[in-house]
Amino acid sequence: MPANLLAAPLLTPLTLGAMALALVAVVLPAALPLLVPPVAALTTLLIQLTRWFAALPMAQWQLGRPEPLLVLLLAAAALGLALPRVAGRLRLAAAGALVAVVAIHLALLRADQLLLVHQQRGDQGSDLLLARHQGRAALVSTTTDGWSCSQAARLAQGLGVQRFDWALLLDPLAPEDPACWQQLAGVVLASADGSPPLLPGQRLTSPGLSAEPLAIESRATGLRVGAERWLLLPDRQSLWSWLDNPSRQPSGSPSGAGGRWQGVWLGFRPSAAERRQLGAVDHSPTAQWFSGAAGRRSWRGWQATGASGSLLWDGRSSHRLSSAAAGPIDP
Repeated sequence: MPANLLAAPLLTPLTLGAMALALVAVVLPAALPLLVPPVAALTTLLIQLTRWFAALPMAQWQLGRPEPLLVLLLAAAALGLALPRVAGRLRLAAAGALVAVVAIHLALLRADQLLLVHQQRGDQGSDLLLARHQGRAALVSTTTDGWSCSQAARLAQGLGVQRFDWALLLDPLAPEDPACWQQLAGVVLASADGSPPLLPGQRLTSPGLSAEPLAIESRATGLRVGAERWLLLPDRQSLWSWLDNPSRQPSGSPSGAGGRWQGVWLGFRPSAAERRQLGAVDHSPTAQWFSGAAGRRSWRGWQATGASGSLLWDGRSSHRLSSAAAGPIDP
């Protein structure tokens, strides 16, 4: 609102000035060099004013998708404050509930989260991993086709993410529509000739979020979300490559138990032998995910997305499983 109040006086002269310049350009083009500088100066002032307000702390907050219970509590609190005949104690309780709703929702927005969304289309699967840290968000995708980009856009809209800090596309194929991905993130890294988008020693990072490759011969990736570190193994080649040297850690990670992976994600359904090999690794990850259905028998310690569903880690090593294909996507 303060930004609008300061920008409003500039809009009328800018609009009239632009209309006058359009007329002069048709009638008397030679006069344009004399008339353009004042309009250009007003335009520069408006741009600088906008950038200054946008750079202020908390200049913008994405509301995201509130929890249903919070919405109900917010509605009850609003009724308690709006109805004139509500007793004083109940009105005070409604005010407290309103403050609690805002505080809880802001805390949820700023929490560390890793969301895996798996979508099965015939024989092809598509995985989107969305990492959030204190309101910021980054994206890892195993496919680069237009459908995956549109699903990532719907996911961002549904979660209230205006723009990803960065997007890492692990598909060996180049994106079908690079412009679509560029609209979603400030930085997009993808394969152009089949080579990995990142090489060992390189790192894609923003405050609290980073991704880096663990080997040149595979697409095994280390993902950092706040203080937690996840191991991403999109295919079997990545798994075998990492098992050859399970001591690999992202740069800056401490060695030993303090540098253990908090979670591992496999982009395929692992065999019993592969699960045993992962379990035999020292300091094996405590959270174990894979994309696809687990079958009739459940696997101890492993979480599966199902044929089409999602998994959510909320920073406290807890997990939720959703089998609804459209649930996590629709805004």
